[in-house]
Amino acid sequence: MAEVIDAEGKILGRLASHVAEGVRDGDEIRIVNSEKAVISGTPEEIFEDYRERRGSGSKEKGPRFPKAPERMLKRTVRGMLPDNSDGREAFKRLKTYRGNPEGRETDDIDVKTVGELKGRKHVTLEKLSENI
Repeated sequence: MAEVIDAEGKILGRLASHVAEGVRDGDEIRIVNSEKAVISGTPEEIFEDYRERRGSGSKEKGPRFPKAPERMLKRTVRGMLPDNSDGREAFKRLKTYRGNPEGRETDDIDVKTVGELKGRKHVTLEKLSENI
């Protein structure tokens, strides 16, 4: 049975490292509400950083950075997996979804949430994808 994680209000990097560890250990993980994960920092800096990343390289050779929030989250996890056959196999055990298809029941995980940022600025993946 696959573990289902709700990304709503979770900090992207913390969530991604938790998920990367799980898929490396052989767990099937599904992430719902990917667009509601947050990146801490000022919106202007975050938008500029992602625009620079998307502007680097070429269309033919990459690197390719996704615009869709669920793919942004998936690519963040991919960056935390090893660059070998074990990492590729682990990556196949991860699925990300925009929203919560079929109203899936989610498992509670212990990662830092937006409420713990104590008033610091942050951006959701949904707003980031709209602005790049």
